[in-house]
Amino acid sequence: MSLRQVIWSSHSKNELTRTLRFWSNKNQSESYNKRLIRSIDRYLGFIQKYPAASRQVQPGINRIQILRFQLYYRYTDTTIEVLDFKDARSQQDLPHP
Repeated sequence: MSLRQVIWSSHSKNELTRTLRFWSNKNQSESYNKRLIRSIDRYLGFIQKYPAASRQVQPGINRIQILRFQLYYRYTDTTIEVLDFKDARSQQDLPHP
C-alpha cells in the first residue's frame, strides 16, 4: 500500500505560515514552530495510512487535533487534501468542500 499524497490548499498553507510567523514573533524563538511542524508531520503520516480514523465533521471533511490547532482535510484513495489549519479556539466556520 502506497501512502496518499498530501496536498495543501493555498488557504491552508497561508494559515500555517501566518500561525508560524505569529508564534515566532511572540516567542522570539523557533522552538515552538519546530515542535508544531514535527507534530503536523507525525499526524499527516498517520492520516496518510488511516484517513478515516479522525472525526468527520461534515460529509467528506475530517478534522484532526494537533496541539492547540485543528487540521481539516478530505481524502481519496490517492490523496489527502488539507483544506484548513486553524487555532482550535477559533469560532470560524468549517471549510467548504
